[in-house]
Amino acid sequence: MARDLTSAYQFLRIAERLLREDRHDDAVQWAERGLEIHGLTDARLVDLAAAEYHRAGRGAAAVDLLRRVLDRAPNMPTYQRLAELRPAGRDVGGSA
Repeated sequence: MARDLTSAYQFLRIAERLLREDRHDDAVQWAERGLEIHGLTDARLVDLAAAEYHRAGRGAAAVDLLRRVLDRAPNMPTYQRLAELRPAGRDVGGSA
């Protein structure tokens, strides 16, 4: 599976498989690698990385990742996900 890394989807598949094996740290590393190589092109990979950041207590990293997506291409699903992660009283649409 790791032979074909020509798309973000391949990194997503690897990360999902690692999550099924409870290898969360490895899954995050693969997701980060995919985002580094392919950018923010696959919303599923972004969501996986943000969810794992949040799960690991790295909420600020999850918010930062989602903010970058929202700044690049505003969309309702990302806005809603970001709103779920932002502390109460913090503005989702801008810096607070």
